[in-house]
Amino acid sequence: GGPASRGAANSKPSPATAEKDHKLRRMKSLYRPIVSIPKNWGSKRGAPDVKVADWRMNVFRAKKTAWRAVGTMSAFSAFAKRRAASTQPRVQRIDSFSFLIPQQLGQDMAGWSTESVKMERNLKQLKSLKRALDAASEARAQQERLQELRQLDAEDGAGGD
Repeated sequence: GGPASRGAANSKPSPATAEKDHKLRRMKSLYRPIVSIPKNWGSKRGAPDVKVADWRMNVFRAKKTAWRAVGTMSAFSAFAKRRAASTQPRVQRIDSFSFLIPQQLGQDMAGWSTESVKMERNLKQLKSLKRALDAASEARAQQERLQELRQLDAEDGAGGD
């Protein structure tokens, strides 16, 4: 069965081919599509000029878009797994750069640490002095109000006689 025997006009189709043709004719009679599909749609060889309903085209486009999205996410996930398994370490978040201080200061590290201790102590002392100053100014304001009240009482008592 070479190419010459396939193309012969008087050759009878095989039972499988005849059955496929019968099913195809039956499907065509049941389905009357509305929209025409352009050539080369659906395969590389090109599809026959078949009319397809709009809703089928919409469903096809939606499925195609969904599968592309799924494929893209799958590719990103695979890439992330490969990258995580690679020898290149990921960049870690750094919350404090204090580990760079000794490297930057070098020999001045000892002097810097004593200065930083002094600075911390001075900051604590400054906060306590500020609290004391606020308390003292509040006490002075209270004394001034009391003194004003006494003066008003004294004036009321002197004027009432």
